Amino acid sequence: MTHAVIGASGVGRHHARIFSNLGIEVSAIVGTTPHTVAATAHILEQLGLTKPQTFFCVNDMLRSVDLKSVSICSPTELHLVHIELLIEKDVAIFCEKPLFWDWTLDLTKANSTLNLIQNRIKNVFFMNNSSENYIRCLQLKCDVNSFYFEFTTQGKHRGRDIAVDLMPHGLSMLYELKGKAKISQYRILLLENEIYEARFWYGGCDVIFKFKQHAKNNSFSFKVNNMKFARKQRIVNNVYEVSIIACDTKKEFRLVDPFEVAMREFTDNVYGNKNDYTKNFEKSAFLQSTMLSMLLQ
Repeated sequence: MTHAVIGASGVGRHHARIFSNLGIEVSAIVGTTPHTVAATAHILEQLGLTKPQTFFCVNDMLRSVDLKSVSICSPTELHLVHIELLIEKDVAIFCEKPLFWDWTLDLTKANSTLNLIQNRIKNVFFMNNSSENYIRCLQLKCDVNSFYFEFTTQGKHRGRDIAVDLMPHGLSMLYELKGKAKISQYRILLLENEIYEARFWYGGCDVIFKFKQHAKNNSFSFKVNNMKFARKQRIVNNVYEVSIIACDTKKEFRLVDPFEVAMREFTDNVYGNKNDYTKNFEKSAFLQSTMLSMLLQ
């Protein structure tokens, strides 16, 4: 039994490459156009791997391929549909963030949807919380009372959808710093076509998120108390080289690609037969619930 990737373009290509590099056979790719599925399949062929089967319908793929695990890299509005299909098939799921989103839901209905997912899970289920690894590498040993996170990305989202796209990065970092905590006094500081800024309290920590989508710029920095850090990232031969720079001392913390770290943890659970699905989903459900409470209040 093998792995499949739903969503052939964008981040799906990185999933296919990384899972293959981790020794997991990617036997199927689902995309929307012949061009995207062919391009992702070609990446695996370049790595000297077996060419995966390609599909344009998730149900067709599920009927044709014997799977142990699946990456959900489809557009966010399709996550819930794909989650429900995969839970029925009892395969392990690695889902891009957020788990699901629908602005037409109120907070009660959204949390009810999350609870239904949690109650039906019978296998390993991860949300991609890879940004937590930026905090882990620093091994900070201090009482965190303030956190500032600024992320500018070349994304396509606008207005409040910017928060849906980028909020999971900041929340996963907060979780790594403070563990589970309650959100209070959430307020939007600035909401424009390309900018989303918010301020709130998280477990006694004063937090500011500043998110921006820009066609040409890409930057990632954060401040823990008075210590500022910036991410340095480049792609070499389709592989991310990532490090964190301490802005005051210029000390550089080199990282394994955070995507790879997250996917390795997932594969250790699935293919190492740990199958502690309740514990693995607990963090993802908490982060999703927190995000719901902030954006659907």
